[in-house]
Amino acid sequence: MIRFRGFDSLDAFEIAEAEKLAKAYHDKYERDLKELILFVDIKTYNRDGKRKKFSIHARIEEPIVSASAADWDLPRTLHKVFKNIENEIQHKFKTFGHKPRT
Repeated sequence: MIRFRGFDSLDAFEIAEAEKLAKAYHDKYERDLKELILFVDIKTYNRDGKRKKFSIHARIEEPIVSASAADWDLPRTLHKVFKNIENEIQHKFKTFGHKPRT
């Protein structure tokens, strides 16, 4: 399950992009962690100017894993946050590079 907060400051294209990327990474995380809830908080800054700055904080509650990032491009910022969470999961649970026992 994915829960978002901060969609009121985004337009329809940005919401669709955020949902698509979050779903893809959520499915990736579920291979290692079962029945997880992914929380994504999106804040925007400098909405009056030509560009918006995005600050994103994502976390997984049950095994506590969180990451945050800020950038001017929404997809790039989402990728940064989700990659950081993926690295934390691999580091905490030693899921990278292990082969199943035969």
